[in-house]
Amino acid sequence: MKLLLASTWFQLCWFAAVLGTYQWQWLTLILTLVTLIYCIRADAHSLKSISFITVTGLVLDTINQQFSILVFSTQWLPVWLLCLWVMFSWYSYQLKSILYRFPKPYVSLIGGIGGTMSYFAGFKLQAVEFGFSTSVTLAILFAQWCVMILVILKVYGNEELEKKLETETD
Repeated sequence: MKLLLASTWFQLCWFAAVLGTYQWQWLTLILTLVTLIYCIRADAHSLKSISFITVTGLVLDTINQQFSILVFSTQWLPVWLLCLWVMFSWYSYQLKSILYRFPKPYVSLIGGIGGTMSYFAGFKLQAVEFGFSTSVTLAILFAQWCVMILVILKVYGNEELEKKLETETD
């Protein structure tokens, strides 16, 4: 039930961000802040890992913007995309117990496809433009997302190890 609620919440936030882009940034920001408040109350320890993944994603998309792989109508990454990275980082944290049940290469491949398709959907919904041909941009995004998923698995796996070590020393 918890996973169903988290998935529904994430999809709601994704739609607010990608369909609303600049017009609904305030709504996306409010939904993100509500999520962070919930996170602080439910599992404040997770914020360290969620923050790391968020910053990593924002750096990646900033690089993509600087190299005109992704083109936005603003000089900097839009607020709605920043919120989307926070939400994705939170959501992937919610999924971690499921993700670790499968071999990392498979999770990376599926995550690579999912992340790429999310950007493709954003492109089709006119939330972002591609600076290169669609096929070249999707190939770049796929490679990035496969690596990003491995980073996520590593970060959230290290967090579990830290928690385990903390409980053993207490």
